[in-house]
Amino acid sequence: MAVLPDLLTLCRFPGALGLLCLPAGSAGFWGCYLLCGMTDLLDGWLARRLHSESDLGARLDSTADLCFTLAVFIRLWPALAASRTLVACCAVTALLRLSASAVVKARFGRFGSLHTRANKITGALLFVSLPLYRNVRLSLLLAPVCLAALVSAVEELYLSFTASRWDPDQPGL
Repeated sequence: MAVLPDLLTLCRFPGALGLLCLPAGSAGFWGCYLLCGMTDLLDGWLARRLHSESDLGARLDSTADLCFTLAVFIRLWPALAASRTLVACCAVTALLRLSASAVVKARFGRFGSLHTRANKITGALLFVSLPLYRNVRLSLLLAPVCLAALVSAVEELYLSFTASRWDPDQPGL
C-alpha cells in the first residue's frame, strides 16, 4: 500500500503525454486531463494517510506536476499568445520559479518546488479553468490563473530564500 501514492503520481506522466497527443476536446483528452488532476489531488493526501511520505515521492510529485502543467501550457499557448499581458505574466512567473529552484539548489543542494497553499490554489484554478473554456473566453479564464501563479511564484522564491531547512510541504505565508 505504501507505493500506491507513487503509482498515482506516475500516472500523470502518460496522462500529460496524452494531453499533448490527443485531439483537444476529445474524450481521450478529457480522460487524461481528469486522470492528471485526480492523481495530483489524491497522491499527497494518500501518502499522508498511509504515512508513506518520502523524498522520492515529493520529487516525483513535483516532476509530474511540472509535466502536467507544461502539457496544459502547450495546449493553451494559442489562447495565451493572443494576450501580451498573459504572455508577460507567464514569462515572469517562469523566471521566478526557475530562480526559486536555483536558490533551492544553491542553499540545499537539490532542485525542488514547494507544495504551498498558494501553489495548490493555482493548480486548482488551472484545473477548473480549462473545462470552462467553451463557455467563457479562455483569456478571461486564464487571467486569474496567471495572477495566482505569479503570486505563488513570488511566495515560493521568498520561502526558498528564507527557509532554514528544505521542506517541500511548507504551507506558505
